[in-house]
Amino acid sequence: MIENRVRPNAYDAIMMKTAGVDFASQPKDTAICEIHWYDGQAEVCRVSSNIDDAAICDLVTRVDHLGIDIPLGWPVAFTKALHEYATKHSWPETYDHDKNESFRFRRTDLRVRQDLKLWPLSVSTDRIAIPTMRAASLFASMNPSFARDGSGIVVEVYPAAALKRWNLSWKGYKKPTDLSKRQVMLSEILERLGKNFRMNTVCQEHVVESDDAFDAFIACLVTRAHATGRTDPIPDPEPGCKSLSDKELAKIEGWIAVPKEQSLEQLLN
Repeated sequence: MIENRVRPNAYDAIMMKTAGVDFASQPKDTAICEIHWYDGQAEVCRVSSNIDDAAICDLVTRVDHLGIDIPLGWPVAFTKALHEYATKHSWPETYDHDKNESFRFRRTDLRVRQDLKLWPLSVSTDRIAIPTMRAASLFASMNPSFARDGSGIVVEVYPAAALKRWNLSWKGYKKPTDLSKRQVMLSEILERLGKNFRMNTVCQEHVVESDDAFDAFIACLVTRAHATGRTDPIPDPEPGCKSLSDKELAKIEGWIAVPKEQSLEQLLN
């Protein structure tokens, strides 16, 4: 069961286990990475592919923090519109088809676009909705009230945003033929993490051979950044604003944890 325990204070966690999941609609395209952090050191303990729901449930029970590369919710405007359409046979009068971003994207997606000039996939209109339904079913079965805003065990991550924020290559590495590019990216990441970060040859080869495993590795690093207070905070409400705040929406729609610019080099601290 996913516990809604509060994340430990950033610098109280001398020992920590984090996991990252590159989540897909089917187990064959789902990968995980697990890293143990302790006293200024870290070790990649596992990188695996072809991961089913049972393996993810087991992972949740064994780690302190789990990052998942999938939206944890849908845009509020979209879900309200669907409910209205299903129950009242109507569509919101406020809908403007030429300006329908709030129906297609969550507030966190719009924030990522604003800050990093990246468009996350639309969970209401793109195929990413299929793995999101798988994740929703899985996590709801473990705990229907699990925190979607990153305040509990589970946090939403977006590898492309993390790579761009860390000033690394963030596109053009996902094709089967892009092994050499993934190798270069991994080498740079390991160099920046330093000698106290250990990753054996088998794990390195798996990350290079599979873009799913590579994203799971990045997700695991972002999870560590989030657990140690090195991701952008959810913005506070603006004074006098009557609409739902970012923090309120994050509890419903989910929120992408984006690491701070220099956080990669600080993950072992």
